[in-house]
Amino acid sequence: MKKTTIWKISHVLVLVFALTIILTACSGGDDTPAAPTNPTTAGEFTTRGWQRFESNDFSGALADFNDALVLDATSGQAHAGLGWTRLQLATSAVALQTALSSFDQALTAGENGAYVLAGRSAVNLGLGGASLPVAMADAEVAGEADAGFVFAHRASFNRADLHLIVAFAEAAQGNLSAALTAGNAVTESGISAGDSGTWSVGGVSFTSFDSAVLAFLQQLSNTHAG
Repeated sequence: MKKTTIWKISHVLVLVFALTIILTACSGGDDTPAAPTNPTTAGEFTTRGWQRFESNDFSGALADFNDALVLDATSGQAHAGLGWTRLQLATSAVALQTALSSFDQALTAGENGAYVLAGRSAVNLGLGGASLPVAMADAEVAGEADAGFVFAHRASFNRADLHLIVAFAEAAQGNLSAALTAGNAVTESGISAGDSGTWSVGGVSFTSFDSAVLAFLQQLSNTHAG
């Protein structure tokens, strides 16, 4: 398979996976505090914002996090909540840039937990291009900070996603061996660059290592989305 074709397929896979992790909705954990009916403080608006986020009421969450920031512009949690909500609603590069700005402001405000870096890594994966190395760096730092990372407000987004962000970012940059290493951290592929007999995914044999790796990443994406 030609290098240009590999790059195009890799780029498409990155976009597909980015949309998967951005758009897949999931309820949060049972330990979420009950949200106040009529919030009056930044903390109360933030609490209700997360509850609405977990309930997939993203418009309501957006309003609550914005209201929290009106009351306290330095609230790192509200900035982070706004970042995740904007990421969830993003349908364009401009919208992703807005989400990125919220995550940056959360970090500036001192909210530097793994969930902030994980969200920013997802944004940068979606942005692609020059943002891919930043996506990888954030995902790796988030994983190092919390080896058992699970996003409290969306349990389906976890350490596996951090590995997959690295895998798809590497693939988009043409680094298929590195992409395979990251993918193997989620599920062992059995693929070996030096053994054409291992270039098989889902019972289908491929004629090149690169093609097999891309098929493996597609399989991981499909499995994760399901």
